[in-house]
Amino acid sequence: VRNFKRVERMTPVMRIIHWTNAICMIVAVATGLYIGHPYYQTFIADPAVDKYVMAWNRWGHFIVAIIFDVTAILIGYLYLFSRFEKPYRKILPTKKKIYFN
Repeated sequence: VRNFKRVERMTPVMRIIHWTNAICMIVAVATGLYIGHPYYQTFIADPAVDKYVMAWNRWGHFIVAIIFDVTAILIGYLYLFSRFEKPYRKILPTKKKIYFN
């Protein structure tokens, strides 16, 4: 029987922010590709003008961009002021980290 210690690297809030950011990135790429080159208008049986395909894609892209910006700001804030982990302290040189041969 081995004794394993669970190491928690991210809090639940950090995980939610991470996955929200990842999903927003995927949606922004998909809608951005459509905005740049409308490719699935021809797959719709009715005329695309009647369904406002471009308008819905632009609206979704805009909303996802806002959410992406907010999560990016939250990630930056947590990077500097998180009580859970201080990742920037790992790269700061201290007397304990500097070894002279």
